[in-house]
Amino acid sequence: MKKYAIVFKPSARKDLERMPKKERQSASARVDSLADNPRPHWATMTTGDLRGPWKFRVGDYRVAYRIEDDRLVVLVVAAGDRKEIYDVIRRMRGRYGV
Repeated sequence: MKKYAIVFKPSARKDLERMPKKERQSASARVDSLADNPRPHWATMTTGDLRGPWKFRVGDYRVAYRIEDDRLVVLVVAAGDRKEIYDVIRRMRGRYGV
């Protein structure tokens, strides 16, 4: 199986850097592992009106990403507190294919 390239939307990288150290380290490790398997058992596709991007949980934080199988790219589009991340995804609808 080929490896996927990990690409960050600039604001997603900043969001990740704002997380507390423990969560940031865990999220970074998980993002890195997406290169080998972009659909791991601990990640799920968003549902309902947000259907499309994938997400995973790190404590009270979420990281949302899009998988581009044709280009072998995982695009990290957002990261943040679970209370805010879904509003961010809603605002991004139409942009970045989210």
